Amino acid sequence: MASFTSTDLPPPDPETNDSDSEIPEGFQPLPPSTEFYTQSGVGGTFENFVGDINDSNSESSFGSFEDSQTQSLDTGVDKSMADDILENLESDYNRTISDVKKDDNEVNELTSKLDSNLKLPEKLEKVSSNYADVGKPPAIVDIDKVKKSIASIRLKNPKLTSALDNGFRKINRPPNTSNPTKKVIIPEHSIIPFAPNSSFFKTTSKALTSRSNLSRAATLCNSLDLLDMPVSGVDIVLDVLGPDIKDANNEEGVKRNWGGVIRWLKAAGAKSVKIRLIGPNLTFKPSEDMSNYEFHELCYDEFMDSSSYSEPMICIAYNAGIWGYESWNSTILKLNNINLIVTSYTVEEGEDDYERIKELKKNAVCVLEPEENFYGSGEVRETEGGGGREYRENKCWQIWRF
Repeated sequence: MASFTSTDLPPPDPETNDSDSEIPEGFQPLPPSTEFYTQSGVGGTFENFVGDINDSNSESSFGSFEDSQTQSLDTGVDKSMADDILENLESDYNRTISDVKKDDNEVNELTSKLDSNLKLPEKLEKVSSNYADVGKPPAIVDIDKVKKSIASIRLKNPKLTSALDNGFRKINRPPNTSNPTKKVIIPEHSIIPFAPNSSFFKTTSKALTSRSNLSRAATLCNSLDLLDMPVSGVDIVLDVLGPDIKDANNEEGVKRNWGGVIRWLKAAGAKSVKIRLIGPNLTFKPSEDMSNYEFHELCYDEFMDSSSYSEPMICIAYNAGIWGYESWNSTILKLNNINLIVTSYTVEEGEDDYERIKELKKNAVCVLEPEENFYGSGEVRETEGGGGREYRENKCWQIWRF
């Protein structure tokens, strides 16, 4: 949780006029816009952040600079030093006012773009406090009322909810890791453990290889987190639609790609985890120590009509190419009351998948429109005739609610 140091405090209240209010030489107050970071997920919880601000307000006294101009500094400092201090304070004050106006302009521009209040997640990656008036503490937010309002919107207007969620994600993306000299704060994930999660924030050759091996598992678990799916104490069933044969027709490939999902969810409190791989080309017969997996050699719409089917928590189709294979049509048309995650090798293919799904299923709600997947593979896939595009497994993802 963010902590305050002595240099974070506002200038002392001149009206107290006691020895404790002495202004140290070289005092540099922070600008009124201060960012808070924690290791409990960048930004920590909003409730804890509000608590910190409320505590600091109860202990701090906000005075005005104008008052300090007329208040005598009876602290044993000679007049020339006092004049220097006041001159420095005046300069700091002017810079502070300038920063406040700049911050206000940025906030107003952001608000106009979103045109509404954004989704308030359980964890905020970053929270900024903007003091429009240095002389007043920030308002206290009623967290319970905000959550109740959001819950009401989710129930009554799913399309509006989807638009707001997409807007929030576009301004609240994971930190940029392209600059190796800049220190990156790696946030905690609700499901993915710290070590595997950290590989997606690094650019070393070892990290890129890890990202390729972990991409399928991390994308699936991040989908569960984004959709606020229950994990602790739950029997979880996850369906993988049309898995790549080279990754699903041998025990090593299956455990490499989806073993992390089972370990991570159980560590997060899941009662049991079952991963069902369904596709017309699956011929692999699992061994007895693969009891957490099922393999079904048929199309998913056919599987839905079989006695083995039960409703999963979510479905996912990796690098599916829905736009280019008509065999997906019957499955898309049959899906109902379920979330489907679709990944692709490029953003352009993801947009083609999006158009195809929208054409086939007109009443479907796109929870997450096609965008680059932070948990995509780190290795470029060699492809002939790619038109200069960079192909990576799970580079783009989107989420639909049928």
